[in-house]
Amino acid sequence: MKKTQTILILMAVLCTIGYYGCKKSTDDPAPAPPNPVGSPNYLCDGNGHTTYYPLDSTDTWTYSYKIFGVNQSSPHLTVTGHANYGGHKYAVITDATHIMYNSAYYLREDSVSHDIINFNDNNSQAYLEVPNAPVLNQDWNLQGVAYHKTVTNLSASITTASCTYSGLLEITEYNGPASTTNIVTKFYYKKGLGLVYRLDPGSLSDEYAATAATLH
Repeated sequence: MKKTQTILILMAVLCTIGYYGCKKSTDDPAPAPPNPVGSPNYLCDGNGHTTYYPLDSTDTWTYSYKIFGVNQSSPHLTVTGHANYGGHKYAVITDATHIMYNSAYYLREDSVSHDIINFNDNNSQAYLEVPNAPVLNQDWNLQGVAYHKTVTNLSASITTASCTYSGLLEITEYNGPASTTNIVTKFYYKKGLGLVYRLDPGSLSDEYAATAATLH
């Protein structure tokens, strides 16, 4: 009889230990999963660079393209290499679709001013593309007096299907002398990203908006 009681007591103790052991395990909070490491939202925020046009090798930009509000094929721009003109190294940007640019586009960042400079291989001339320290109403000629560009807004806002942008640099291109009001193109640039929106308010009302970007 005593042996049976001892066995019963031992079983009760074991059950009690098992119960509380299981209960403790059940009450412990599950370990939190590691925080996901997401890739930066380059398309909306840029890559953090302080210049208006990152030009690292293999950078890419994709745009939606509309004529009169109707979607067309999407231009896809890529830095495909480099070329030397006038002792300067330019990034070669090509548009595989030939929609936004028919031929290669040459840009470089000036090592002193950090302005973005465009080289026109048709007339072998370099022109200011985007000033790094723009001033409102800053104006410069392109191709003599035929065209000129003006800084028309230092903190523009644009909402596209992909992003809502603020603090953009707006540059307006005109056809004719500086006093003209004949707008050819409006460009919107974001630091660390480049061109995010472009509007050609001419006969076709061409509209380009950034939809993807791969930056380094």
